Amino acid sequence: MAVILLQLLVRITLLLTFWSISTMATSSSSELAWPIAKPNCETHCGNISIPYPFGIGPNKDCYFDEWFEIECANNSTGPHKPFLKHTQPKLEVLNISMEGTLLVNNPATFFYEGNRTRQLAPNLTEGPFIYSQTYAYNRFTAMSCGFSELVRSDYDERVLGGCFSACNTDSSSIYNYGYDCIDGINCCQATLPPYLTLITTKIQYSETDEELLTYYNYAFLAEQTWFQNKNFKNTTMELKNAWFEQNISKFKAIEASMGMFPVVLDWSIRLYDTSSYFAIFKGFIGSHSSYNDSRP
Repeated sequence: MAVILLQLLVRITLLLTFWSISTMATSSSSELAWPIAKPNCETHCGNISIPYPFGIGPNKDCYFDEWFEIECANNSTGPHKPFLKHTQPKLEVLNISMEGTLLVNNPATFFYEGNRTRQLAPNLTEGPFIYSQTYAYNRFTAMSCGFSELVRSDYDERVLGGCFSACNTDSSSIYNYGYDCIDGINCCQATLPPYLTLITTKIQYSETDEELLTYYNYAFLAEQTWFQNKNFKNTTMELKNAWFEQNISKFKAIEASMGMFPVVLDWSIRLYDTSSYFAIFKGFIGSHSSYNDSRP
């Protein structure tokens, strides 16, 4: 039985997409407005749009299956926040794109002496999400000095990628963790291999200076625009140093808050062509859909 992967495109017009399941609503200005969710389902959580196949519970008809269920949580300091309810831990949703991408907050990974292998990101196995390997989206970044950082699969321990960070021995520049990671000095970056749903990272000593163990070493995934928004390319070295010194000095606070960074996931819907779900969803999106197999 062939597995058909349905991946919605942002270019699908909402007019045609929702014609089969919803009725037309007329605004006070007589302009046509079309829902992004099923009838009687919430369309937003706080300031975030929640389009089908994602949906807010507890009504199970509002989302495609449990992986697409959104928990809309109270936030004492602002608008409600949406979370993927069935990931562990629950991931805060920052944006949902109908091009098949999902922006979430993802925790950083911290290393200590004696604890050199840790899970880098939540386990997405068995779900409809993978970590986007497109360089335009995510970068693997290791903030360290004198170490090799290896990205591995937890299943067979194979090394899938990684990078090496050299040390700047100038003590006055210990905080020169340039976010462009030029020449791999005090930090390094790497792209992700395809189809990852579980990532662990291992730190290996590449230099023998024991003082390096006193520095704070951590790794994280982050989408590329996060780096661009920091505008470090047009920032003086003095300001770069001040920014990193301030943030590294807050390491314990970062660790306590899990050090969140925005990460892009690819999402898709996998259906068997003989299932009842297939008929329902095909009717939902009509003829304006894209069928492809983008992963094994």
